[in-house]
Amino acid sequence: MPLEHAPGLAVEDRTPCQSCGSTARAFTDTLTESVKMSDHVSYLQERQGRAIGFGESPRDGRSTAAAFEPHSELRFSVCGSSPQGEEDTLSACRVLAQRLRQDDPALGEPEPATGQLDCIIPHSGDQRLTRNVQVVRAVVDPNLWRTLGIAGAVSQNVSATEAANSIKAAVELKASDRKIPTKDRRTITLALDATRLPGLAFDAVVDQFRVDHGSWANGLGFSAIWLVGPVPRLVWRLDERVGP
Repeated sequence: MPLEHAPGLAVEDRTPCQSCGSTARAFTDTLTESVKMSDHVSYLQERQGRAIGFGESPRDGRSTAAAFEPHSELRFSVCGSSPQGEEDTLSACRVLAQRLRQDDPALGEPEPATGQLDCIIPHSGDQRLTRNVQVVRAVVDPNLWRTLGIAGAVSQNVSATEAANSIKAAVELKASDRKIPTKDRRTITLALDATRLPGLAFDAVVDQFRVDHGSWANGLGFSAIWLVGPVPRLVWRLDERVGP
């Protein structure tokens, strides 16, 4: 039977407990929380504000690592199975959406699409600002992915210029009237998926691409061209002119 007393009632004026005769009072409060554990970890290494290293434990069956030293080569490796078809497409769209929301919080989570598009990123305030996204791997060389599929691991050393040229080749794959006609490009955001090859999204490689190919990319007529690494820090707009 509950004992109803005012909180400040003096001890001598309290009614003894019918079970034990005590006039002391104990108060119990319960707080419950849940914690989700994950065994996936990643790190990003920077020097003077520029990305020079990235690594992550297995994610969906693959782990990656990349490192870059000034005046040296980009070293990257992927271990695990080779991604099949559009397996990583929606993941890349999610990372792109996270980066875009830094500039426009009204953009939502990506949704799968059909036809020319791989996903759309809806805008809650203005449908005209919805992003229509076509995704292509940032490296389209089939030998890299074939080696990963056969050996379960692949690694390469490339210069920043070579890495930038690989990215250009991926853009060229989509920038043809056979793939995406010029008349359709102004409404399409082209996303280059580097979520498994994070070194391609290091500052030095992006700078090299913009210097060598930024004006060319700007003239292709896409709504935007983005390079998408595994985290928003490694997501970059590429179709920007550099210099006068």
